[in-house]
Amino acid sequence: MRFFLIEFFIRRSDGIKDRFGAVEGNDMFTISVAGLNIGIEHRFNYILRECGPYLTEKEPDFRVFTTPEKVIAEQRDFGERRSRAESICLQREIAERLPAYDAFVFHAAILKIDGRAYAFTAPSGTGKTTHILQYLERFGDRVTVLNGDKPILRRTDGEFYAYGTPWNGKERLGANTSAPLCGICFLERGEQNEIDELDGQSALPRMMRQIYLPQDARNCLRMLELLDALLARTPLYLMHCDPTPNAAEVSFRKMCRE
Repeated sequence: MRFFLIEFFIRRSDGIKDRFGAVEGNDMFTISVAGLNIGIEHRFNYILRECGPYLTEKEPDFRVFTTPEKVIAEQRDFGERRSRAESICLQREIAERLPAYDAFVFHAAILKIDGRAYAFTAPSGTGKTTHILQYLERFGDRVTVLNGDKPILRRTDGEFYAYGTPWNGKERLGANTSAPLCGICFLERGEQNEIDELDGQSALPRMMRQIYLPQDARNCLRMLELLDALLARTPLYLMHCDPTPNAAEVSFRKMCRE
């Protein structure tokens, strides 16, 4: 596994340079997420409203900011309102810094089931939100949606934990909580529900499509090392599923061993 990751880094690192130059924002607030205090400099209040449940008065471990040029480019390329475009740029800056703290943003929906976290990831539109809603309907209070779109995974004492973040998808499914990560399931559409275990090498290309790879060379390498450790120690699954409620039952029995 490590060979494939380092080879990827060598190809990726050509032309990468450090990009942590500072540009002052107008205001700053701090959020506490994944055991980190992150200062966010901003010009619009959109991101402040997003982050409400995560605000803290503690001193930040690091600060992020963006530039008007980046915000305008985001707005132009993706048609977002400027306030929303600023939030996206700032989220990207956070993702850029997290690997230095053994953490990264993961595009996935994560359920907390009986105190343990299980991640379901897939390309947008595949049906991961449908799948987690089926869990809520089937298992009720046993299940909490930790995050519906962009949780953070962080390694602590050799173990990976999943954390809620303010950025939890258009359905706003999430909670300011955490749990040890006990499985990752890659979802694909299928005519019937079936789930199998997946090895790390097979999971790697699927995983690479669901993470942000930093532009900074040092953090890029740290990110790949984290990914190598994650795939080596976390149970991995590939599920083909249909949109029926039985899909949740099938994945639950396999992943939770019940």
